[in-house]
Amino acid sequence: MNKIKITTPGKLFLAGEYAITQPGNLAIVAAINLGLTLTISETHNNVSTMTSNLIESPLTFNIDHLPNTVADTKWCYALSAVHIVQDYMYHHQKPLLKEFNININSDLDHSTGKLGLGSSAAVVVAVVEGLDRYFKLHLSRIQLFKLAALAHLNVQQSGSLGDIAVGVYHGIIAYSSPDLSKFEQPYTAKIVDSPWSGLHIEPLTWPMNWQLYLAPTYQAASTKKALKSVQIPAVFYKQNITIVDKIIIAIKSQNYQQLKQYIAYNQALLTEYLPATYSTSKLATVLSYIQQHQLAGKISGAGFGDNAYIIALTQEPLPATNFDVLPVTIYEDLKIGGNYD
Repeated sequence: MNKIKITTPGKLFLAGEYAITQPGNLAIVAAINLGLTLTISETHNNVSTMTSNLIESPLTFNIDHLPNTVADTKWCYALSAVHIVQDYMYHHQKPLLKEFNININSDLDHSTGKLGLGSSAAVVVAVVEGLDRYFKLHLSRIQLFKLAALAHLNVQQSGSLGDIAVGVYHGIIAYSSPDLSKFEQPYTAKIVDSPWSGLHIEPLTWPMNWQLYLAPTYQAASTKKALKSVQIPAVFYKQNITIVDKIIIAIKSQNYQQLKQYIAYNQALLTEYLPATYSTSKLATVLSYIQQHQLAGKISGAGFGDNAYIIALTQEPLPATNFDVLPVTIYEDLKIGGNYD
């Protein structure tokens, strides 16, 4: 078989954090040009191997005797992805996977700390897509998303799956999370062909004259952990939908002033209902800069670390900063139109 090489982007939440953990709520997620590359190739010794620039020890296994995907294994997400694809082949009475070699080279961590761009989601998406292309499974985009989503959930137990969705569909998406409560856990590939209530993925077109900047803190954070320490009322979720709808309209109409206004409203909503520690000193510095220079931007992801982002007009140079800022581009390797429900 030929060697297959694919690139999977990292993610950046632009709006709708925390609310998107409730099925049916709404967020906007961007795929960016920082990501990982996966290479899958033939093996010559009847054993499968996985290697990565981020994991010191390689993993070897036999495809017919996959090791368990336990939480304390660094390879747990990649292994979970292999499990779910093999399970899909079994349930659809298709030839099972054969041995392979996989190498993962990631840009989603930094020498000073994690970038918080969805590295675990990128791994499961890359492995599922890599297996699809290498073994010519001819899976659709929605099947790829669902398989990667199940692989991720079977390790992490929860999550909005917005990072999985944008990893599969690329570009900028408006995203509503599915309600999987009617399905038994651990999830199996049998539910891939079932309707997922509440799921909505709508590709958006990013204006050519808007430049996105990443402001990393290099401090890892977790929405799941943060939600354990805070009670978020129903009004938060209702207000989020209204605000995110306005941001979607701003992107579609390329209205930068409306974008700036409603991203600020989304930030104010998050700040109001989350603990004070949500905005660390580094993040507060970025928010102050955004306000001072009248730019669009906010905290991205869980807060308590992670990142912030800035959106500026390309014809206007970004004022000098006293924090790290990286210009990033929207990763749009696949041109996909229409809605995906």
